[in-house]
Amino acid sequence: MKIKINQLEYITAVAKYGSISAASEKLYVSQPNISYAINCLEEELSLKIFERNTKGTTITESGYEVINRAKEILGNCEKLYDISNMNKKKISLKIGSRQYAPIVDAFMKFTNSCIAKEEYDIEFITAYGDELVKFILEHKIDIGFMLCEKNYVENLNDELSKLEIEFVPLGNLPIFIKLRKNHPCIEGHSINYDKLKEYPFVFTKSDEFEFSNFNKTNINKYINKSKKISVIDVDLKTNFLETTDAYSFGIHSTEKLLAEKNYIEIPIEDIKVTIGYAYNKATPVSDTIKLFLEILKINIPIPQINI
Repeated sequence: MKIKINQLEYITAVAKYGSISAASEKLYVSQPNISYAINCLEEELSLKIFERNTKGTTITESGYEVINRAKEILGNCEKLYDISNMNKKKISLKIGSRQYAPIVDAFMKFTNSCIAKEEYDIEFITAYGDELVKFILEHKIDIGFMLCEKNYVENLNDELSKLEIEFVPLGNLPIFIKLRKNHPCIEGHSINYDKLKEYPFVFTKSDEFEFSNFNKTNINKYINKSKKISVIDVDLKTNFLETTDAYSFGIHSTEKLLAEKNYIEIPIEDIKVTIGYAYNKATPVSDTIKLFLEILKINIPIPQINI
């Protein structure tokens, strides 16, 4: 078939403006050219789109169906131009989060997809808790990622809504116990939880904040409060995990990080947390953010949930 886009544009214009002469004025195309293009299209389709008489132009029954299909095709053509324009314009994205494995992996995939573009401004800001909320309110980040205990999602959304911040759950993730590969509590592929409390629990300030949003009873049953070590950052915590019998909690690390480190992660079956994103309601979610979220949801194995 040899249908041309301008033929579809002409028939939708004639339908919209009521006549070939009116369409000619709006499109700045001569009437003979429009008439010839429509005649060629009708011959190609072997049907009449318009009935022409002394009173003007009327749409046939088949013509209505053709015009509706033409509108759909032209709409899809516009979407192709949108993709083209998105590739040409500057990409800007600022994310706030702790370095959760799913977020880091999606951020790397998104960044790699932008490398070929002429202009981009992409930033990953490590933030959590009140600081993350502050950055969202001040528009320093476009989107912030949070973890919270599954049953706390509604409460969290209520609190953030008061600040005109929307929280959108993405899925549920398991919590892992993290300890060195030859830890005394490891028995085969499982952990002796009763024995675990004999060893120190190491955590960062950001860990402590997140544990306050988790199910405290479930977390605390694995912790000996008389043997806690608070450290300033993740690097120091990792050092403790690799070189001592200390242990910690958290969501799954990136496979690359685990391959480089001398500790392992074993999931705790009875603890799951919800991961989601938050944004300022005053700023619509951009196409760039939507693209990042699609990469996160499609390429990263986060089980989807309905809230």
